[in-house]
Amino acid sequence: MKLELSKFFKNSIDNFYKVKYNMKKTSEVISMKEKSYTELMKSSAMNRKKAKESFVLDLYVEMLLSESLLKAEKEKLTKRIDQAIDERNRPEFFKLSNEYKLLTKRFGT
Repeated sequence: MKLELSKFFKNSIDNFYKVKYNMKKTSEVISMKEKSYTELMKSSAMNRKKAKESFVLDLYVEMLLSESLLKAEKEKLTKRIDQAIDERNRPEFFKLSNEYKLLTKRFGT
C-alpha cells in the first residue's frame, strides 16, 4: 500500500511538473504570438506610412511636371502669338489666342 501511495504521489508530482512545463510553454507561445502580432502591427503601420509618403512624393513630382509643361507650352504659344502680331496675321492670332485661353483654363491658371 505504501508503495502504491508513493507511486501515486510520484506520478502526481510528475504530472504536476508536466502541466507546469506545458503551461510555461503555452505562455511562451502566447507571448511569442503577441510579439509577432505586435511586430506585424508595427510593420503594417510602417508600410502605411511609407505608402503615404510615396503618394505625397508622387503628387509633388506630378505637380512639378505639370507646372513645367504649362510654362513651356505658354512660352511657345506666346512666341507664336507675338509672331502672328508682327506679321499682322489676324486669323492665326485669334486661333493661337483661343489655344492660350484653353490652356490656361485646362491648368486652372
